[in-house]
Amino acid sequence: MARAVLADPRWQEYVTKVYPKLQYLLSVCTGSSILARSGLLDGKRATSNKEVFEWVESLSSAVHWIKEARWVVDGKIWTSSGVEAGTDMAHAFVATLYGDSVASQLANILEYTPNTDPSWDPFAAVEYPSVDATSIPGEVVSRDNLPVTRWGVLAFDGAIGLDIAAAACYPEMITVDTPMLGTVSFIGPSPAPVKMASRALNGGQRLSVTRTLSDDMEHLDVLVVPGLPTAGPFPLQSELVACIRAIFPSLKHIMSIGTGSMLLAEAGILNNRKATTSKQLFDSAISLYQKEHAITWTSGRWVKDGNVWTASGSASALDACAALCVEMYGEDAMQQASKYMEYLPRLDASDDTFSKVWSRRA
Repeated sequence: MARAVLADPRWQEYVTKVYPKLQYLLSVCTGSSILARSGLLDGKRATSNKEVFEWVESLSSAVHWIKEARWVVDGKIWTSSGVEAGTDMAHAFVATLYGDSVASQLANILEYTPNTDPSWDPFAAVEYPSVDATSIPGEVVSRDNLPVTRWGVLAFDGAIGLDIAAAACYPEMITVDTPMLGTVSFIGPSPAPVKMASRALNGGQRLSVTRTLSDDMEHLDVLVVPGLPTAGPFPLQSELVACIRAIFPSLKHIMSIGTGSMLLAEAGILNNRKATTSKQLFDSAISLYQKEHAITWTSGRWVKDGNVWTASGSASALDACAALCVEMYGEDAMQQASKYMEYLPRLDASDDTFSKVWSRRA
């Protein structure tokens, strides 16, 4: 986030106002700069994004900044390093609140392997290019006359939030300090915000869409189809399938995440192809598309067949997107994006430990 935005005093005023009533306060990445400016970290241990660590550190000498940490807990305040360090911190937070078994169960459902050591951050020693105090990192590289890659992510009520976040991470970060341009559109059934999956009453994240299913989709290069926490049916399934079927011929790539593969199968995109899906819901998800569609369902963290990519669980999508970015932009650009995300991608598609966890056949 641009530093000028983080310096807006309204953020500091808000966190200072609500802090006394909070049981916990968590910051991810440069969110710690807001806490530092507000004085809430005075006398406490904390960490922050490694790319701009020295800048965040300079905001307050009253904070004991720990660069080597992946995340830090001091009282009711939790601070994490970069974006994906926040996921590791969230796992530890869930374990603290609800116990290790609940945290492990969620990790298995998401097909996510957490880093459970808060004291070690592999990105602490990485060198990042310097940027000025008002820029975002991507502004330091000229991109004149370079093509734009247009990504679209389907968004609908009940979709898994991490599916959508994982799909957006690499397209966003691939533009940081690289000569790549990209846009990400969130495509919903209507202009109204969509509500992510949640069992909590009135819970669930709400996502603002930027395009609708009725808009012209001919100029998209990549379409990502997230899944549900169940084997369906999907809301507005016929409309989603019709959109996928219509746009597929003009796409460079299409990717499903988790049970999003069911929509690809229904659209006929997976006919005579290899594919995978959520390992937790593997049998349920493939039961309708086993024989008549001539799909070879298999194990794998993700499966690529031509320009069709199917990622297994939610966290697998990060690795599938990393592999797709290697194909589209090259290894160096993908590694740069991973560095800014503070994520170590798993680039072996066959490294599918969660097939064994869920005892799914291959």
